[in-house]
Amino acid sequence: MLRDKTELTLGGFISFIEAMITGIKERGKAEVSDKTILDSLVPGLESLKQSIENGDDLKLSAEKAFLSAEEGMKKTIQMKSLKGRAARYLSMNQ
Repeated sequence: MLRDKTELTLGGFISFIEAMITGIKERGKAEVSDKTILDSLVPGLESLKQSIENGDDLKLSAEKAFLSAEEGMKKTIQMKSLKGRAARYLSMNQ
């Protein structure tokens, strides 16, 4: 995807994050609400896309994406881990 690129455009960055999300979903069999990094990445990406669509400048778009990602992360605090080491640890100790 980024091979042979010397410059990263906003569109290229969005494509990179989309590919990263797809890879995490495929490799980890994870979805949003499984208490994984997807709970931050997906809302952050959606916010970034919406900001760009609304014509926000890059700085404001990045700030909104950060806040959305942070909010997604905070929502996981009360969730039960369904994937990864944390889920395995929980299942062993129940």
